[in-house]
Amino acid sequence: MKHMVVTIFMISWIGFLGNSAIASNSPSRAYEEARHSYFLLKADKKKQQLRHNWQNVIEEFQSIAAKYPKNTQSVKALYTAAELWRGLYAVSFLENDLDNAIAAYERVASEYTNSNLADDALWHQAQLILQYKQDETAATKVLDHLLEKYPSGDMAASAQNLRSKIAPSHNLPKESYIVDNAKDLKTNSMKDNEKNHSIKIEAIKHWSNPEYSRIVLYFSHETKTREHIKNTNNTSITSQITVDIIDTQLAANVYKPDIIKDELVADVQFIPNNDGVSLKLSFKQPIEYRLLTLENPYRFVIDSFVVTTPEQELTKPALKTRRVVIDPGHGGRDSGARSASGLLEKKITLSIAKKIQSILINRGIDAILTRNKDITLSLEERTAIANRVKADLFISIHTNAHKNKNVSGIETYYLNTTDDRYSLRLAARENATQEKHVSDLQLMLADLATKANTAESQKLAFAIQNELVNQLRPINSKFHNKGVKGSLFYVLLGARMPAVLVETAFISNPVEAKLLQSTKYQKTIANAVADAVSKSLAQPLIVAQP
Repeated sequence: MKHMVVTIFMISWIGFLGNSAIASNSPSRAYEEARHSYFLLKADKKKQQLRHNWQNVIEEFQSIAAKYPKNTQSVKALYTAAELWRGLYAVSFLENDLDNAIAAYERVASEYTNSNLADDALWHQAQLILQYKQDETAATKVLDHLLEKYPSGDMAASAQNLRSKIAPSHNLPKESYIVDNAKDLKTNSMKDNEKNHSIKIEAIKHWSNPEYSRIVLYFSHETKTREHIKNTNNTSITSQITVDIIDTQLAANVYKPDIIKDELVADVQFIPNNDGVSLKLSFKQPIEYRLLTLENPYRFVIDSFVVTTPEQELTKPALKTRRVVIDPGHGGRDSGARSASGLLEKKITLSIAKKIQSILINRGIDAILTRNKDITLSLEERTAIANRVKADLFISIHTNAHKNKNVSGIETYYLNTTDDRYSLRLAARENATQEKHVSDLQLMLADLATKANTAESQKLAFAIQNELVNQLRPINSKFHNKGVKGSLFYVLLGARMPAVLVETAFISNPVEAKLLQSTKYQKTIANAVADAVSKSLAQPLIVAQP
């Protein structure tokens, strides 16, 4: 994904949005309603952090163009949709959003050739192709078309100026341009590549089962990526992924061909190029995928999943033994939160997790810990363990903290987008990142309800929260029920089963910190979680989606 600062909304098109009165016919009313939605989105920074808010407004404008293709409002609606796709790309950096913006501009120019917006659309299309696709040949073609079709238009001078800046050597047929570029790559030795690119891929980790594969690349510094997906007829399904990793090289002895061997990945290649290195993944069968970047340390996560039919997605078959993965938060170098007296979160979470495991095993449930001692585990490794063993549930155990020592209580989280600042701050602390980066993740996960088992995770979260409230209140008279909430915890990303994070108490609160050291209190927490798990596993579980 390419991190660049772009101007989200161009001044040139504001004028035509502002002066028309609401006409009596349906296209005009629909256009005014869509324009109202646009201004509400533009004025609300929080709305702009959620992908579906952009998509809803885009759909309003696109529906006008689809329903009234010959009406004068349609060209303005389609042009506005293009600008909105451009705006969404400015905050999402998703290649598909850029492609949608380019396609919408192209459609304005091809379907409404007599409109005064046609040359504007071509101009913006050329700019996007040149700046973000970095395809001078394609941009030149668009600019030449603009100058030929609209030589007296208001964009002609700008187009001519930009056209003159593109080097003549690049004004070749696209095939020749690619061949010439390929020749340059062949003459670029690995020694030269190492000299030019300072960022290194320092480690590669891999987890899989027959239906799932997670590959994680760990970098020495933050880098930029650009993905190219080779799709089948279904655009959510692919057989090949190529990711350009900018200004980066593979450190010595990090990758060997047999590092990644599973039932999904057919081939892995790291190909040095002028920009850095390209990671090319080929798959043995069609897969669905998710690509994520995380930080501290900076890493790139590639999840791939077997494509399933609607019939296969309905309900998991009843199993003789159900399996739960319990994740004791933090560990090793990461001690987590700390009480004023020096009590460490990583020790409390491990102690509680072991008690939960013991209770569940005694009840005939296969309970697995992501760690059973004081070791360091990355957040992505914890969920990968649950996916690898095909767990029915994933539960991450934590203790909370607050700068105000009087804050207390228990809360349970499931993975979802949120506008709540408290939830975002907590997620940032647990993710070992900044709140800004948690907010950035909203755009990628705003359609989470259709891609992960959000409803089932929420149901599990309520079951655990209710049991904790009922069983802990008699022990702690000052108990505070902080409820169930959605937020963006990295440890829950990519879970193929209902997954929750439990904040069992505030270790920063002196009363609760003292209680957390009590074996009785820990056992009560463990028993409450185990009871909720037992009840949840008694019900059919919906299979989570990628």
